[in-house]
Amino acid sequence: MYIVKPIIYTALYIVFIELIGVWLFIADYFEADFLIYDYYVIINGLLMAISLIGFTFLVNDGRLKIPQSTDVKWYIIAIFAGLLYVFIQTPLNWVYNFISGDNFHILFDFNGWENLKNINVISTILLIPIAEELFFREFIQKKLQSQTTSFVAIGITSLLFAALHLPYMEWFSSYSTASIHQAYIVLFVSLVLGYLYFKSKSIGPSIVMHILLNFMVVIV
Repeated sequence: MYIVKPIIYTALYIVFIELIGVWLFIADYFEADFLIYDYYVIINGLLMAISLIGFTFLVNDGRLKIPQSTDVKWYIIAIFAGLLYVFIQTPLNWVYNFISGDNFHILFDFNGWENLKNINVISTILLIPIAEELFFREFIQKKLQSQTTSFVAIGITSLLFAALHLPYMEWFSSYSTASIHQAYIVLFVSLVLGYLYFKSKSIGPSIVMHILLNFMVVIV
C-alpha cells in the first residue's frame, strides 16, 4: 500500500536525525567542548541540510532542479502566510487548551530579536526549514501525489510531519509534562505548506513560508 513507504521513510528520517548527533561523541573525544556548547545547533543543521540536499539529488536521478519556476503570486502568498501564521496559532491554542486542559499561549512581546545574534539561529531559520521541505514536500508529498489524490497526499504528509515533532525522548524518559502541542501546531502548518507546494508545483514557496514562520517564532 502506498502509505507504508512514506511511514518507513519518515521513521528512517527520525532515526537519521538522532544519528547525526553522533558527532558529539567525536567532539567530546577530542575535547572540542566549544563545538558542543557554542555550535551544536548549527552543526546539526548543516549536516541535516547537506544530507537532505544530497538525498534529493539522488532520488531525482542526479538532477537537482529546485526550486522549480512558478508564478510569483505563490511567493507573495508564502511570505504573508509565513509572517502571519504565528498569529493564527492563538485560536489554535484555544482549541487545544479547551480539549487538553493545558494553558499554551503566546505573549507577542517580540523580545526575541537578540536571538538573531546567535549563529545557531541560522540552523533554526534557514537550514532546518530547507531540509524538512526537501524531505516532506519534494520527496514524500511528491511521491504520494503520483499515487493518490492531492488531498490525501497533503493529509498523509502533514500527519507524518507532525509525527516528526512528537516528544519521543520525553516519553521514553517518562517526562511527566511531555505534550503533543508542538505536533498539533505543526500539523496545521504542514497543511498550508503542502497546499502551497501542490498549487505552485514548486518547493520554493513552501521553503520561503517555512523560513519566515521559523523567523517569527524566534523573534516572538
